[in-house]
Amino acid sequence: MTSALKTLLAAYENPHEAVLEHCGDSSPVFGHLTENVPLELLHAAGVLPVRIQSGDAAGMASGHLQTFSCSFCRAAIHQEVSGDYHYLSGLVSSKTCDTAMTLFQLWTDRRPMEFSWLLSLPGNNDEGAVDYFARELRDLKSALEAHRDREITEKDITEAIALYNAMRNTVDRIWERSRSGTTSLSVKEIVASLKGSQILPPHTALALLKRLLEEDEAREATSPAGTPLMLLGGSFHDISIIEVIEKGGGRVLADDTLAGARSFGGLITDSGDPIRSLAKYYLSKATGPYRLEYEVRTDRVLELARKYSLRGCIHLVQKFCDTCLFEIPLLVEDLKAAGISSLVLEIDDTAYSAGQVTTRIEAFLEML
Repeated sequence: MTSALKTLLAAYENPHEAVLEHCGDSSPVFGHLTENVPLELLHAAGVLPVRIQSGDAAGMASGHLQTFSCSFCRAAIHQEVSGDYHYLSGLVSSKTCDTAMTLFQLWTDRRPMEFSWLLSLPGNNDEGAVDYFARELRDLKSALEAHRDREITEKDITEAIALYNAMRNTVDRIWERSRSGTTSLSVKEIVASLKGSQILPPHTALALLKRLLEEDEAREATSPAGTPLMLLGGSFHDISIIEVIEKGGGRVLADDTLAGARSFGGLITDSGDPIRSLAKYYLSKATGPYRLEYEVRTDRVLELARKYSLRGCIHLVQKFCDTCLFEIPLLVEDLKAAGISSLVLEIDDTAYSAGQVTTRIEAFLEML
């Protein structure tokens, strides 16, 4: 039997091949662009949700997006134009930054999908916002029912919530083994595995993550000691950057990136109404700076820093991401006031400068 780690790494390295291998022809495959899309609702509708990935090429994006768009959006539209996502029959996203919304519009204009939906995402997470987003999710549910010609029952949604909660629980256990130094997995392998799991059917992903945990528990721990760090940022494609951190003497104890806490953090609690539970969970995420008050995100970051006694934060910011770049100076100052140093790296997935990044990370760790 192929190890779970090998299967998940293969999914990360060759996502389109993995989708075609694992998804089959029984259910439609929908792409999703943001971390605020309720995957449970898509699964309850009999849809296979696949996270749109970044990439290292964007040559065909220039005719569709400005060159100062972030590399995630340029790489994504490049793959669409190239036909890599030919297996998608639907696309779902939520309103975040202008460029991501433009990507959604470009994608659906270029290749009209059988189903496309853009969720209106409130800027806060109070009770009024939860009520509003719950109505948005009910509209999405009705549209999915019409498209799939089937009813989505409360039982369907509750079972989907339990499935994704089990996945989040398993991911948390994997991270806890890493933080306690009892794992044989490197952080690079963990992040790659999580990236790979996001393009697989949820039952398959859960089974693989559970087996990854079991295989890890059966091996001797090899986690090295190192300077405790947090990794922050949205999308980044090349995980070799984590290998540089680990080889340089850093140890990532907290992860607040798209492949980590922003996609797998927390659990959905049962409030009686599963739609409202979904709305509350997805609005409570302190994700990117495109929504929620700055203090909400800062409190989350500082809470993690205190919890794991971190000494430094490495911020991975997509080049040209204005929303993140506006926030970074404030966040760096607040971390500094808490005694935590920061290294800000502007990255471009399609023009990754390994030598420069390595030098800066090594210098930062040496300073710490």
